Amino acid sequence: MIDLADLPIEMDYELTVDDHVEAALHHHESSPSARRFRRGALLGGSGLILGTALLGGGALTAIPLATLGVFVVFTKALLPRIQREQLVALFREGRNRGFVGRQRIVLSKLNVTAINEVQETKTRWSGVERIVVSEHLIHIYTNSVRAHIVPKRAFPSEAAFLQFLGIARELHAAASLSENAQPQLPQR
Repeated sequence: MIDLADLPIEMDYELTVDDHVEAALHHHESSPSARRFRRGALLGGSGLILGTALLGGGALTAIPLATLGVFVVFTKALLPRIQREQLVALFREGRNRGFVGRQRIVLSKLNVTAINEVQETKTRWSGVERIVVSEHLIHIYTNSVRAHIVPKRAFPSEAAFLQFLGIARELHAAASLSENAQPQLPQR
């Protein structure tokens, strides 16, 4: 059982390209601006196609309606697959040392620290924007698009996963409360 008294908590795990692809797709899927864009494109495209169908009338109505069906299938079924393939290709372009492979995350009272073979990133809890859980990952966002990701498979059990997540959220919430009460510059 992990307790706040046990801080710092260190977690070692392996990250894969698939983890990063899942994180990017989850972010894109849950991003408010991306959702607004998709909704606008779907409504605008649907309205244009239906308007054309209504104005065309008769036998010409079937063509725009079929186009609408193809459009919906493309955006819901094919586009996510294309995005996944593009992301995998992008992630495989470089050596990505530190991007994939062995990682360590350290939760302390003041910071979350991500460590790998080539870098160490320390972020004060007050600098963490949010903590999100997707199907297979914990995302600790340090800005609107960048997150430290920890796969659920790194934990020996669901209970250990939930405990780690709870502690991270508690540290984040405590930093948010203390930041609102009295902002401080980091000590050197």
